[in-house]
Formats: sequence, structure tokens, C-alpha cells
Amino acid sequence: MGGGGGGGSSSNVSIATKVTGGKVTVTPTRPTRGQTVTINVTANEGYKLDTLVVTDNKGNNVELTKVSDNKYTFVMPAGKVTVTPTFVKTDAKEETKDPSAVKRFSDVASGAWYAEYITYVTENALMNGYDDGRFGPNDQVTYAQLSVMLTQAFFKDIGGTFRVMKDAEADELATIFAPIFARFPSNATGKQKVEICVKEIVDRFDYETGTADAIFSWTNGKTRGNCESCSHAAFQILAVAGIPNIQVKGGTKSGAHAWVLAYVDGTWMTVDGTSAEAGVAQPMTISAHEQRWGISSAANNTDSIKVARPSLRLLSPDG
Repeated sequence: MGGGGGGGSSSNVSIATKVTGGKVTVTPTRPTRGQTVTINVTANEGYKLDTLVVTDNKGNNVELTKVSDNKYTFVMPAGKVTVTPTFVKTDAKEETKDPSAVKRFSDVASGAWYAEYITYVTENALMNGYDDGRFGPNDQVTYAQLSVMLTQAFFKDIGGTFRVMKDAEADELATIFAPIFARFPSNATGKQKVEICVKEIVDRFDYETGTADAIFSWTNGKTRGNCESCSHAAFQILAVAGIPNIQVKGGTKSGAHAWVLAYVDGTWMTVDGTSAEAGVAQPMTISAHEQRWGISSAANNTDSIKVARPSLRLLSPDG
């Protein structure tokens, strides 16, 4: 059996003597030519593997394949081989350095493979964890949480004010929208949902240019509004219909405008009630919308476009 520390022989595989700081074992212990041999490395506390060398009976190096930090393999050549590991002391700072998520969350263990990723998403404000100090690495991600992550990841650098649609607001709107949603086909696609929702807005909407206090109402029949109130109506109904979306305000060749970016059937698309009222089918590709309104993509990545209200409250299968 392969040993370490004090050295020893394992049939035609020998472990170098006078090894300190750890040990290695090999399997199988009696390999034949052409057989794959696995070396398992165990460092003592305060040590780490520095080098690992396998030589044949002529002193030539045998090629090693690294499987992980603690496991290596090689193909057994003819004759005997010698395995020579060397271990070095770890730096005190390196030994105690853990991703910040380990210290911040009670359920993120030191050495967990996902710890550094949790550190990244929390330090970059993509996720926050729970108020009780847990992150929930094994929890199922809800549609609402996914919407938060997508919104923050894709639009973090654009700026703007983020607003969560409260449960009470979503529940109230769900009651208002129920007759509309009843017209959704069975297993409706996102595009079908958008088409029905936008038609409802156009049927109810009376566009009024330049009216600062214009308000779109879902309960007052044919109601007045401008592009911003129209886009907010789209934001509301799409959000409750389960379509992640973001209300956006930006500059165009015609002046200030507002619309919605919606995640429809796996693709970010534009939903623009003002364009719909002019007879343009919805949703639109982002490029088609930019061409119609003369929007500069470069400008939209700086100050001319602002994320106003992302949809964070979605109706998921679990309620």
C-alpha cells in the first residue's frame, strides 16, 4: 500500500523517503504497464503541496495529469517508478484568507466551491441574502429572485431608480387583470401574452402628448396618458403576467420617450405602447425599436437611458 511521510515501497511504485508536511498514496498498488495510476495527496495542517514528480527507472519524468489540487494520475510505464512529493508551509495570511461570504453568511462554509461566487454577487449588489444572516445556497431560486439578478446584472451600469412591486399592489392588479389573462391561450408563449396585453392597453389608451400630469387608469375605461404612463401600464400588466420587464425612459430623435424592455421567450425585446398605438406590432426587437426612434445604442449605455422600474414581483408556479 502506498505510504508517505516516512517513505516506503509499494511493489513497483515507490514513494520517496524523508517527505515532511504531508503524504501521498497510490492506487492501484501494483499497476501494470499502460495502467492508469492515481496519486492522492494529503497535506498536513499548515502545509500545501509544492511539487509532485514521478520518475521512471531511468530517471526520466513521467507525465502527470492534474485531476484536482489533491489528485493526480499517470500512465504506468515499463519498470518501476518513484513518486516524489514536496510540501511547503502555507503563508499565515493565505491560510486564513476566506471569501467574505464565509464571514457574512452563516450557511456558507469555509472552502465551499461556491463561496467566491457568492462573494462576487453580493459585493456587486446582484444578490443580498436573507435578513437572518443566511444566503441559502441550496434554496430554489424563484422567478422574482431571478428577475432581480437579471435586472441588476444586465442594467447595473445604466443607473436609475429600482422599485419593487409590492405584493399588495400585484395582488390588486391580478384581480383587475384576471379577465384579460383569461384570454391567454393554453400554454401561451410570452409573445402571445405580450400581444394580448398590449392590445388591451391600446384599446383603453387615449394618447395625450405633452401632458405632464397624464395618468393611465385600468379602471376608468378609455383613459388619457402619455408615453410614460403607457409604458408604466405595460410594466404593470407584463409583470403580473409573469414576464420580467423594465420600464425605461430615454432620449430619442423625437425627444424624451418611455418604453419597456421585456424578457420574452428567452430574449430581451422592446414593448412600446406608443408604437403599438401607431400600428407597429409588439414586441419589437431592440434594434428595430432603436431604428424607429433614432436611439443611439452608445448613448443608451451612458446617460440618456434610465432604468425606472424593473419588474421584481412575478407570479411563479409556487405562488
